[in-house]
Amino acid sequence: MTGPDQSEQVILRELFDKAPLPYQSLDAQRCVQMVNEAWLDMVGYTETEVIGRPFADFVVPWDAELLPKRFSEFLARGSMSGARFEFVRKDGSTVHVVIEGRVARGADSEFLCTHCICRDVTEERVAMDELATSERRFRTLVETAQEGIWQIDAEAHTVYVNPAMARMLGYEVEEMKGKHLFDFMDDRGIEISRQNLDRRQRGLAEQHDFEFRSKDGRQIITTMATAPLTDGEGNYRGAIAGVMDITDRVRYDQKMLDTQKLESLTLMAGGIAHDFNNLLQAIMGNADLALMVSNRDADLEESLQAILTAAGQAGGLCRQMLAFAGKGEYAKEPVRLDQLIHDMTPLLRTSISRKVKLQIHLADEIPPLQADSVQLGQILMNLVTNASEAIGSNEGEVRISVDVREFGEAELCSSLVLEDLEPGTYVILSVQDDGCGMDDKVVAAVCDPFFTTKFAGRGLGMAVVRGVAMGHGGRLRVKSRPREGTRIEGFLPAGPVSSAMPATENTLSARDRDESVVAGRVLLADDQTEVLAVAKRMLERLGWQVVLVVDGEAAARTVEEDPTGFDLVILDWSMPVLDGHEAMARIRAVAPALPVLVSSGHATYEVQERFAELAPDGFLTKPFKLQELSTAVAVFDAASDRT
Repeated sequence: MTGPDQSEQVILRELFDKAPLPYQSLDAQRCVQMVNEAWLDMVGYTETEVIGRPFADFVVPWDAELLPKRFSEFLARGSMSGARFEFVRKDGSTVHVVIEGRVARGADSEFLCTHCICRDVTEERVAMDELATSERRFRTLVETAQEGIWQIDAEAHTVYVNPAMARMLGYEVEEMKGKHLFDFMDDRGIEISRQNLDRRQRGLAEQHDFEFRSKDGRQIITTMATAPLTDGEGNYRGAIAGVMDITDRVRYDQKMLDTQKLESLTLMAGGIAHDFNNLLQAIMGNADLALMVSNRDADLEESLQAILTAAGQAGGLCRQMLAFAGKGEYAKEPVRLDQLIHDMTPLLRTSISRKVKLQIHLADEIPPLQADSVQLGQILMNLVTNASEAIGSNEGEVRISVDVREFGEAELCSSLVLEDLEPGTYVILSVQDDGCGMDDKVVAAVCDPFFTTKFAGRGLGMAVVRGVAMGHGGRLRVKSRPREGTRIEGFLPAGPVSSAMPATENTLSARDRDESVVAGRVLLADDQTEVLAVAKRMLERLGWQVVLVVDGEAAARTVEEDPTGFDLVILDWSMPVLDGHEAMARIRAVAPALPVLVSSGHATYEVQERFAELAPDGFLTKPFKLQELSTAVAVFDAASDRT
């Protein structure tokens, strides 16, 4: 067979030059032996500038450096596929090229040349680089995001979590991969999650809140934006979620809600105390006056005494309501908590089950508290009794401990329970048991008024304990887990606390009056007609001439019209138009030496703090008996100077 004639060679050469794909051929020295027009167009050179030159002259330096090795491997294999090179064009720009080639050999297998087809993949490479850059950017964004990202497969196994998600639940990323979604929630969460997954499988995306359990068992409250993942045919393949930890925000919101609720209940308790004590004042005052009637019989006296006893008990209930609100009446004095516990230990041991051991651990050098020892003793008895009941008929241990700790502002702000406290030294009373414990919902409600876990429970219970702690400038913290026991801590400020002006004390006893002797002229202001009526009779019984007014404005105006016309003014705190404080300010302006007593059903120290700058001459806590009224007003008795 003879080779192609000249005309055929021309045709073949034309086909070669006009071929759409760049072609190159190298000799044994890796020099360019032949190229077509497409190859020349790709690199921007002419044929005379290329033929005979080393192929390394037309690629970037790092490709040129590797060329000997790659060419040797090409010769050894006899072909190459998908080899990537970066060509350098004549103008200095680069072209990304993929080469497919084979080695041509003669009859005796000697090397003749290479035949290679080149494909310009610059656009593809640019797209791949952009994709890689985008992927790196996305991965960086995901890996450094503060929001958790969680992907699961169709069976709810974890495919991917970012570091923020793992940190949120207290795990390492690798620990979470492959685990089932249900491994990170409690039974209630699993039931809710089943419903959520069913909606994902039906193609529904949504945002919702959800509670997870961390590695150490803590409750993590989150808000999640979730969406289903599908394949090209729309089949469910899993879900992805963005997860934000809102635990602190929810607890803060709950604390604000609790604070608002407590403030509302405080106002309600104060209102109840005022109105209820006004009613009790009428009941007790009239009963007290009736007991002074000389011709009463024994049955009547017994009935009147029963009325006074019942009214006194009702007043006690009202004081308990104020204690719940942290506004109770406290007789504060220096108290050594360690000594109080030591003194109460025998009583505490007899108050708990014989199967329960009482352990006491006291810190060294416990500073004194400015507190009501009776109230603290009741708190201690209440907490120890509750702890024993939580253990029940089982064997267990109740541990009482007292510690001292200095709190700075940063430490207090980091605790949702303690952030309202002032920085300083606190004595921490702790009562811990290993009983049945409580779940989060019970812990959250344990200090609510009238809440109880006891079958026949009633009353204010832990609400009063918290109220007494707050009334002493402290706070209560409850920690508990089901089947892991409960720890209740009372944080009480050490050392003296700010105290209001002490109430006027007088030990004068009531005395029978000669109605012809007038003790003085008193202005009595109260918005309750029942109180005005009974207080008027009581004051008249004590020899006073009484002028009645029904609001603070009338009281202030009456004194302004006649500044020297009275020996004493008795003002109720809560009155319409002007309250007692506003009325007293006006009275002090025109008659600074005129004695003023403040009467209220609120706690005495609360009234003292409100009126401190006006310096009232005394306080009357409703409901008061005739004896108490006599003691309060006797020091201002103008008749005493004439006897």
